[in-house]
Amino acid sequence: MMWFEELAREIKEKKKDRPIRFFVSTMVTPSGPIHLGNLKEVMIGHLVAMALKKAGCEVSFNFFADNYDYLRRCYPFLPASYQRYVGISLSEVPDPEGCHKSYDQHFLQPFLKALSILEIRPQIHYMDQLYKSGVYAPLIKKALESREQIAQIISRISGRTLPKDWSPFMPRCRRCQKISTTTVKEVDFQHNTVFYQCQCGDKGESDFAKGEGKLVWRVHWPAGWKIFGVDVEGFGKDLGTRGGAYDTAKVIVKEVFQGEPPFPIPYEWVYLKGQGKMAGSTGIGLIPLEVLEVLPPQILTYFYQRTRPNRHHEFDLQKTVLELWDEFGGLSGIPVRHLLMTIQSHHSFDSTLDSLKRTGYEQVVKEKEEQIKEEIPYLRKWLEKYAPNELRFQVQKTLPQVRLTDNQKKFLSNFLKTVVEKKMTSGEEMHRELHSLKKQLQIPPQEAFSAIYRIFLGQDYGPQAGWFLAGLDRRFLVRRLQEAVEKL
Repeated sequence: MMWFEELAREIKEKKKDRPIRFFVSTMVTPSGPIHLGNLKEVMIGHLVAMALKKAGCEVSFNFFADNYDYLRRCYPFLPASYQRYVGISLSEVPDPEGCHKSYDQHFLQPFLKALSILEIRPQIHYMDQLYKSGVYAPLIKKALESREQIAQIISRISGRTLPKDWSPFMPRCRRCQKISTTTVKEVDFQHNTVFYQCQCGDKGESDFAKGEGKLVWRVHWPAGWKIFGVDVEGFGKDLGTRGGAYDTAKVIVKEVFQGEPPFPIPYEWVYLKGQGKMAGSTGIGLIPLEVLEVLPPQILTYFYQRTRPNRHHEFDLQKTVLELWDEFGGLSGIPVRHLLMTIQSHHSFDSTLDSLKRTGYEQVVKEKEEQIKEEIPYLRKWLEKYAPNELRFQVQKTLPQVRLTDNQKKFLSNFLKTVVEKKMTSGEEMHRELHSLKKQLQIPPQEAFSAIYRIFLGQDYGPQAGWFLAGLDRRFLVRRLQEAVEKL
C-alpha cells in the first residue's frame, strides 16, 4: 500500500461517523517562480484526493492561489525599481517581464499549465477574488471583534509578545496601496469599516467587506478552514513546528471561529542538489514546466509517489532524471541508457526502431511502438540541455582522422573478419566477441574499446560497444571498420 493510500484510509477512519465527503485543500503563494517544492504540496493533495475517491468517498480537491498576500521584499530576481511595490498585494504588482497582467499571474500561469499536463485538476480559487467578493468578511469581522482573544492565543502558544496596537487585519492604504504598513486605529463594525494610519502618512478607512485589506497569515489560515470546511491539508514543515502557525491556527479555528482544523500532512522540502532548498523568494529551484520538458508526467508524478511527505527530496536535471527513468522503467520498459545510445546513433524514427530490434527489443517495438515514440522527444531534449559529456556522442559521417596503435588495428581487423564471416548482428554476440578478442590479443580494455570509439565517434569514450555497434546500419558498420583497417 502506497503512503497516500495509507493516509486516505486513516483520514476516512477519522470521519467514519459522518458523511464521507472531504474538502482537500492546497495553497501556494506566487511570490516567485513556483517550483518543485510547491508542486509537492499540490501533488500530496492530488494523490490523497485520488486515493479517497478510489476508497468510495466524495472529494472536492482545491487549489488556493494566495495572490492577495503582499510582496515581502525586492527579491534577487527583481529589478531594484520593484522596491516601491514591497507591501502591495501580489495581484496588484505589475509583471516584472510585462507578459502577464500582474505579478502573481506571471508565476501562476506556467504552474497551472504544468498541473494540466500532469492531469492534476483542482478547483482553482484566487484569494484576491475571494476577499473582494466578501467571502471572508464575516470572519474578518469576527477576528476584529475577538482581537484580544486571538492575540492571547498567539502569544500563549508561540511565545511571541504582540504589540498593543496589533490587529488581525491589515487594511489597504488608499494612497500607497500597501497592506503591510498600516495600523488599525478604530473599527466601525456596523459599516464594516476599519480606520487606519499608514507609514506613508495617509489616514483613511477601508471596507473589509469589499476586500480592502487582508487577514494576517495566522488568522487568514484558520479563517479559510472555517469558510470552506477544509478536511485535509498539507503544509511545509516550518508551519508545523512547535508554536508555529498550525499550532495557533488549530486553536483559533476552534475557540474563535467555532470550526475544526483539517487533518494535517506536514511535508519536508525539495532541494536543488548542490544549491539548497527550493524557494521562490530566492530564485533557487526548478519550475515544473522545465522538468516536464525532459520527464513524462507519469515519471514526475512518480518522483513524489515514491517518497513519504515527511522525507526530503533532492533533484537535479542530470542524475535524478536518469534515476527516475530507470526506477520507473520509462514508458516502454527499454533501459534509458540504451535509448539514449540508440537515438544518438539514428536520426529517423524508423531507423531507431530498426536498431532497437537488432539489439534485443524486437518484441518491445512490436508491442510499444507508440510509447517509444512518446519517449524520444523527452530524451532528445535532455541530451540537448542537461546530459553530461560522457553520455553525449555523435556518430561521425566520415572516418575521423585519428591515430591507432598496431594493437588497435589488429583488434579492429580481427573483429571485422568475425563480423563478416559469422554474419554477426546481435549486440550480445558482438559484446562477447569484443571481450574475447581483447583477451586473445592481450590488449588493455581502454586501448581496445577506445579504438572503436575513435573510428565511429572521434573520441575515446562512448556507450557499451557491442550494443552500440549492433545498433548501427550493418553496411555502415562494415564499411567503417574496413576504412579504419586500410587507411589508419
